[in-house]
Amino acid sequence: MLALDRASGALRWIYQDAPSAELVEAKKGWGFGASPVVSDGLVYAADLNGKVYAIDLKP
Repeated sequence: MLALDRASGALRWIYQDAPSAELVEAKKGWGFGASPVVSDGLVYAADLNGKVYAIDLKP
């Protein structure tokens, strides 16, 4: 997941979580499974394995 500056198109931040060895071995998918939601300065996103992330929008 990444955020771009709307005015310049510059990268503001990036979040990448590599799959665990168990997911690779089981040949399961990984990554984010739906659109993120923004609320109170945080980006909330759920991955394909049920884990929910809250990422601060401030650098």
